[in-house]
Amino acid sequence: MPLYITKTYNLLNMQYWNQNNSKANKLIVIKDGVIYKGNPKYEVYNRLTSNAQLDFLEGLFSIPYNYITAIENQHGKNELKIYYRKDSEEELILEDEQVKNEIFEHLRQELPEFSYSKEHPSLWKYAKPQFFALLIVTGLYIYMLHL
Repeated sequence: MPLYITKTYNLLNMQYWNQNNSKANKLIVIKDGVIYKGNPKYEVYNRLTSNAQLDFLEGLFSIPYNYITAIENQHGKNELKIYYRKDSEEELILEDEQVKNEIFEHLRQELPEFSYSKEHPSLWKYAKPQFFALLIVTGLYIYMLHL
């Protein structure tokens, strides 16, 4: 199986990104208000470029637009987080930052009813796990010291 760089195609009201060199999400398809992701067999890619049946999309994980509640595109991370329904989330893992931004912009155009904001997490959000780990280790150390 040859390795390709990430490719973007726009065919028949369908946009897809092919990442054969990725370990996750080798194929991401956006068609008819649904996001599909998965790792199909190699033969599927030939069917994408031709006008063949797209029945293989049924075997991929899908998220309809009307289920999506939020999309997170964090700078420096290689994933797009899609929050849907009440408390579910799915990650689109993308090796290339440019492709990640391209998919995000595509979704941004397709979903104009969302509001977009840029947020910087607080210092507490970054430090909280380390603080609690330090607190637990210190507590264990004091406990063990008094035994």
